[in-house]
Amino acid sequence: MQVKYNGYPHAVGEVGVAFSKTSEFNQFGIEIGVRHTWAYSAVLLATNSDGSDLAAKVAALEAAYSVHGADAYMVDGSNNVVRQLLSARTLGGVRVVQKPTFPKFEGNEWGNFVTYTIVLEAVVPNFGPEAQLLEWNETLTVQGTGGPRWIYLEPLYGPLVRQQVAQCTPVKIIQAGSAVGYFGRPLKPPPLFPQYEHEEVRNLSNTTPVRQGFGANAADIQFATTWQYNFEAPAPLGFEPTARPLTV
Repeated sequence: MQVKYNGYPHAVGEVGVAFSKTSEFNQFGIEIGVRHTWAYSAVLLATNSDGSDLAAKVAALEAAYSVHGADAYMVDGSNNVVRQLLSARTLGGVRVVQKPTFPKFEGNEWGNFVTYTIVLEAVVPNFGPEAQLLEWNETLTVQGTGGPRWIYLEPLYGPLVRQQVAQCTPVKIIQAGSAVGYFGRPLKPPPLFPQYEHEEVRNLSNTTPVRQGFGANAADIQFATTWQYNFEAPAPLGFEPTARPLTV
């Protein structure tokens, strides 16, 4: 087998690779992507018996893996692709999370060979509609019951006097929430009780998304939004917040 990255071909049989896949989930336990990891364990051999070209080979290796966002391949003896990580199909491109690292310095290491490790990582996102809502939270806060209001009168002398000043009082309700979309901004829910809303104090906000990667592979994710509606009603209303939508 042969490994290639960023146009750099490793020698046939030079690299052993451990492949792993880790699922990533949103707040609701839905898989939103798979993190692929390629962990190299390899030995770079000098071509010249005296090892005089080893330093140049190490420099070429380090130059190839100084670049993020390239493609990685493993091919067989007939140059058929066995495994691949294509940056265009990942979130922000393939990342070199561990650049060429040389863990040993013993024996003839750095004489005519050198042991090294490299780790590549990439997230392949789930573009399905069920994965586009990362977070959803809404709280409905109710203040008051609509019952009477009373106060204490404070006479110049003697104990306090309790006095009812209103038989009925308004119930105040706050509908507030937040949501985060994966590749797009979620729609804000409408006010639950529009006929009782104080529209003059409605509060809505959007947050700049997070930029992942760079160049052609860059992608914006995590589109956050918040909302708050304030109501005043003559009696208690429903007490259930807006249900989470299935998609953005």
